[in-house]
Amino acid sequence: MNRFALSDPLAQARTAISRRILVVATGVCGCAALLLATGPFPVAHRVPLVAGFMVAGTLSWLATRWRGEATQWAVVAVNVVALLLVALYAMLSGLGLNAPAIGFMTLLPMVICAAVGARAGVLSAVAGAALLLALAWAESRGLIGGAGLLADLALERRLVNHLLLVGAALACGVMVAQVLTIHRRASDEREARFVGLLGIAVDTYWELDATLSQVTVWARDPNHRFVRVDRALPAPWEQPSLRFDPAELTAHKADLAAHRPFRNLRVRRLLPEGRVQHDQVSGEPRFDPQGRFEGYWGVTRDVTADVALQQAMHATEGRYRELFAVSPLALVIHHDWVVADANPAALAMFGYPDLAAMKGQHLLQHLGSETMHDRARERPLGSEDRSLPAARRRSHVPGPPRRLPRPVRPVARPARIRQDTPNGSRRTCAATSPPRNSSTPARSTSAIFADSTPVASSRERPSHGTSRPCAIAQVRGSR
Repeated sequence: MNRFALSDPLAQARTAISRRILVVATGVCGCAALLLATGPFPVAHRVPLVAGFMVAGTLSWLATRWRGEATQWAVVAVNVVALLLVALYAMLSGLGLNAPAIGFMTLLPMVICAAVGARAGVLSAVAGAALLLALAWAESRGLIGGAGLLADLALERRLVNHLLLVGAALACGVMVAQVLTIHRRASDEREARFVGLLGIAVDTYWELDATLSQVTVWARDPNHRFVRVDRALPAPWEQPSLRFDPAELTAHKADLAAHRPFRNLRVRRLLPEGRVQHDQVSGEPRFDPQGRFEGYWGVTRDVTADVALQQAMHATEGRYRELFAVSPLALVIHHDWVVADANPAALAMFGYPDLAAMKGQHLLQHLGSETMHDRARERPLGSEDRSLPAARRRSHVPGPPRRLPRPVRPVARPARIRQDTPNGSRRTCAATSPPRNSSTPARSTSAIFADSTPVASSRERPSHGTSRPCAIAQVRGSR
């Protein structure tokens, strides 16, 4: 079964051999027509027979230019025509089973088997046997002369006929040998291709026997070729250098007992220098053509670098989570203003008892008025300060515009937002955010909010206090 979308080497071999057989058939039909036309032996309807061989040779030559399965059908057609012409020659010449051309009937089934397949070869053999029986019956009934006419056939002509038969047999043998060569070359090519790809993707190939007690390993060398380890090893769970998770090992043994495939089994290997190598093992059961279990085969991939990267990412994430939790800044993560996460400082600032109460809340509901709602939606935090001329936004310095050696990110002017908390208090926050770039989704932003309530209140009445900074960052990614 061809499990991959690749060309079948057997089909390619049969197509190539069919074209060569058609070339041989062209020569044989041409020689037969020439011998029949120039022979002194009396043959009834000589001209139609000569024309038949010439037509068969011409069609064979034209069919050599065909491709694919069409060449195999051409070989079948030539086989049918050849059987009929040989039978007609044996009948019309009166030689019957003694006609030298009868030997070609023994070659045609072999040619069909090599070019088309065993079934077509069997049909060709059955047809040839039926024609031989018909000729034997005609000779037994006296309808044809049979062996008595051989004395009238010249020795040279008989020798030429047999030499032609030997040459055709040699050509057919060469064709069969080429079938094997082409098929083996194609198979070797496919094997080399898959071994090369396997050497890129995995580190070892292994086979476990039917008793699940011994494993044979092929290790990848620097040239991405797999070299067999000198000796068979015990089952993986019996090797002291391999470590399995107990629960995963129990499930793995159950899969092996049930002859089920398994994927990405995690194994730790203790190396002689003391390091730990992390592997991922995958395998499938093997069965013979009769369906008997023969063991497992599979591959192993070294994922030590991936595990180290995951551990580093988890450690980094853990540090950031710790900073998020203990930071005195009020940090809120939201998506389109809907709260996804918040730290204790944010819960205290917005007046929520716990994260469950704040999660899923819409931040715009804390703005003081509908006008503030609209302003927050229409002007995303971090938008560029459009009140400055373009040249000043690029240079960030007063005075006339001047050319800079490289572009500078535009200024994000703080926006003042009034906030209502669930406990009824009102705050004024100054929101600042870095400008968006081309890689930032349209609904994504990060912002820093500073509680400027004491500053804003001092304009109305004298008061003293310190501002409490807060930060709100939106999840990267749009809905």
